[in-house]
Amino acid sequence: MDIIVKPLTPDLAEDYVRFFDETPHDVNIDERKCYCITWRSDDSYIGNGDHWFPTREERRERAKQFVKNGNIQGYLAYHNNKIVGWCNANGNCRGSVNYLRGYWPIEEHCEGVKVKSIFCFVIAPEMQRKGIATLLVERVCQDASNDGFDFVEAYTANEFTDTTHHYVGYKGMYEKCGFVKYAERDGKVVMRKALKPMRLFHVSEDPNVKIFHPRLPRRNELDPNVGLVWSLTEPSIPNWLFPRECPRVGYRICENTTSEDKAKFFTSSANHVVAIEHGWHERQLNATLHVYELNQRIFILMKSQGFLSANNQKLPSTW
Repeated sequence: MDIIVKPLTPDLAEDYVRFFDETPHDVNIDERKCYCITWRSDDSYIGNGDHWFPTREERRERAKQFVKNGNIQGYLAYHNNKIVGWCNANGNCRGSVNYLRGYWPIEEHCEGVKVKSIFCFVIAPEMQRKGIATLLVERVCQDASNDGFDFVEAYTANEFTDTTHHYVGYKGMYEKCGFVKYAERDGKVVMRKALKPMRLFHVSEDPNVKIFHPRLPRRNELDPNVGLVWSLTEPSIPNWLFPRECPRVGYRICENTTSEDKAKFFTSSANHVVAIEHGWHERQLNATLHVYELNQRIFILMKSQGFLSANNQKLPSTW
């Protein structure tokens, strides 16, 4: 079957709404046609409660405008020059992800980690079960990788019901596309695919670590009976270039840092600052630290700083 996948572009706005006009979806009630307006970029939300507009006609007009403005993003599948499938995928939908966090165990936003989210699918009934959603997912991942994203993420369930209510795609499809189960709660599953190697590190004063053995955590939110090995992403390394137990405060410039805060808190060209107590200054000057690189595949992302693993041991390579 000849299927062509195209990114949704402003010039396809009319084709987009026509597809929703003609294609049964949601609960197949004409007045409930959604035009996929909820899952859109943050900058299109101008107030509370405007994720859903009261009439089909208004949703249709709003959808056209959102497509023309680049707020609704995703991919269309064509067969014989006719749209037969749609996938909503967006990397600038933090508000929508925050909403889903009430139902799925989605990690908090992590500065410096780029995640593209897959929100939903609409496939023409006569074209379902023909691999079209899989082709759409593969294209999402391909373009997200080219655009520098770290992960593609999807929000599904352990048990598939039907395409009318279960419009997020089924878990097996994501597994076929290289996704892994990242988190689960009450049957709700977050599937994630890593798009590029992420270098992970561990800082130690010990120059001869051959195997990292898990330590029992002391943080209240973690299971005190499960040993963990911590690792860090490259942007986090400056926060840990200190002797063990050294108290410190760190901050850095990120995408949301205002020019006023930059002028106030950064008096040089530095973009990352760590402050320590004066009593630790001499020990810091005399410390020798060693940075070990670890295998990214055996770690899972935490919503706080860095990564963790509960496996028995890790074999590091010295950096």
